[in-house]
Amino acid sequence: VKSREKRTEDYLGECDVVFVVSPAGEFLSKEDLDLMAHISGKKGVQEVFLAASRSDQQLYGSIKDDANGQLLEAVNLIKSQLSSQAKEVFIQKKKQNPECAEMYDKLINNMEKRVVITSSICDALLQHIDDRSSWDEDMKFAFSRLGEEYPDYFDGSSYQESLKNLSGVSKVKDNIADVRSIKDEIIEK
Repeated sequence: VKSREKRTEDYLGECDVVFVVSPAGEFLSKEDLDLMAHISGKKGVQEVFLAASRSDQQLYGSIKDDANGQLLEAVNLIKSQLSSQAKEVFIQKKKQNPECAEMYDKLINNMEKRVVITSSICDALLQHIDDRSSWDEDMKFAFSRLGEEYPDYFDGSSYQESLKNLSGVSKVKDNIADVRSIKDEIIEK
């Protein structure tokens, strides 16, 4: 949002870690890459993670077929595809922007850890699982479709664990905890 761009830019200078949120279906758009070039070493950001949002929308069609209807395998395939795509992009970006080589190397060499599969609608479903009357039409549709496409994972009580895995919140928290554990080293840099 243009009106917040300057404020965001100023705040980035105070950040040690940044999560770039990019929709899984349009992963690493030109805007995302422009932001990443901007937050590179020039702003002092030491750690960058890529949050592939709306990943639940990628679980259908060929991904489902390739995973033989196994939800966790489908999630792993999405992550693998997005990680490979990101690695290729950052190899090219590193060549074009050698001044940002350190940030790109961190991403390239540890891409599987740097890409986090997330779904805010799955997190919202999980947060309101006991009050389904509060679900909006998008939430109802998402839950229904997940149940139709992955019935083994969305019947009985297993759906809560499935929603938790799809939301990606625990993975984001794990990454934040990892960064906090090396915070002194980051500050020293």
